[in-house]
Amino acid sequence: MRAEPIWSALAEEGVTHLCGVPIVMSLMISAPASVKHDLDRRVQLFTAAAPPPEKLLADMHEAGFDVTHLYGLTETYGRAVVNDWHDAWSDLPPAQQAALKSREGVRYLALETLDLLDPETMRPVPRNGRTIGEVMFRGNVVMKGYFRNAKATNEAFAGGWFHSGDLGVMHPDGYIQLKDRSKDVIISGGENISSIEVEEALYRHPAVSVAAVVAMPDEKWGETPCAFFELVAGQEVDADRLRAWCRDHLAPYTVPGRFVFAAIPRSHPMTDKPRAPSALHRERAAGARRSSIVASLVRARWTTSAAPAARSGSTALHSAGRPGADPMKPSSPRTSSRLHATMGATATAWLPLGASSVRAAMATGLLNNARWHVNHKRVERIWRREGMRG
Repeated sequence: MRAEPIWSALAEEGVTHLCGVPIVMSLMISAPASVKHDLDRRVQLFTAAAPPPEKLLADMHEAGFDVTHLYGLTETYGRAVVNDWHDAWSDLPPAQQAALKSREGVRYLALETLDLLDPETMRPVPRNGRTIGEVMFRGNVVMKGYFRNAKATNEAFAGGWFHSGDLGVMHPDGYIQLKDRSKDVIISGGENISSIEVEEALYRHPAVSVAAVVAMPDEKWGETPCAFFELVAGQEVDADRLRAWCRDHLAPYTVPGRFVFAAIPRSHPMTDKPRAPSALHRERAAGARRSSIVASLVRARWTTSAAPAARSGSTALHSAGRPGADPMKPSSPRTSSRLHATMGATATAWLPLGASSVRAAMATGLLNNARWHVNHKRVERIWRREGMRG
């Protein structure tokens, strides 16, 4: 991914709408002045995948982009939450606009219910913008279950809601805002630390271009934050100055115990999830080798073997049926399951398939990993040959 062709297309091809994860926006904003172009129009940009820093949103607005913040998962048929912008918010100061735009937002019309619940009691958390809860979904755009993995399906739908694994707060106006993934929360001396909150503070420093915060083992506290960062071109800052900056903007126990200047991967070859660098750097912070973490990074890839479902790498079946039902059993002889596979950062391909068609395709390897996008027509021919017999 390079900034120059993006800016060139915007200026020369008259692009009015585009999609890009936050790291793409960061790439565009941090590009040299010689690469950027003055745009004669406002460009609509849709972003998702990871919570964008408020400073980045403010910079994008100043550069001529109206950013719409989206949120969802493979298990919710892609994006299911949108930051529905209020006209009155456009009259607020830029900093306030950026703070409002950093929220994930409210549910799509097609989604029945979106809420933040305490996963232990399954009760809604207070709508005060401070109390942490888990984001949960309900509705017929939510998946039926994980492919051939009843255990993971039952866990994901405990209490009758789909558990996203994302932690956040609900504001009084009903807009949700993510604070972290449950697996990324840093527990230091019994205190929960949001890696996103620490990253947000680092992004506000004028010299920091990219930041990733992960847990680092600590003999006294169990874990402490470790911050990896890249600098803006031409800027200089050392660890002591960054530590002082964090002390001024964060609670004392959330200040990273270590600052590492290092190149942060913009993406992983097997995933479009921009927070993958956190998984990579977590191992570095722990002093471990970069062992095989592909399984934890792969997102909704079809394989010929039924691998255990993980929140960041699972195969899902969608069907008109109740949550937790057997994914391989059709709802009725004339109702097919829906097989989907993620294709790229923003596109999802759908194809109606009967259960036996799925088995046939899996047995012949047609749905094996990246070959899916090449062979989907052959899978479709199998489905048409079998009709709707399931």
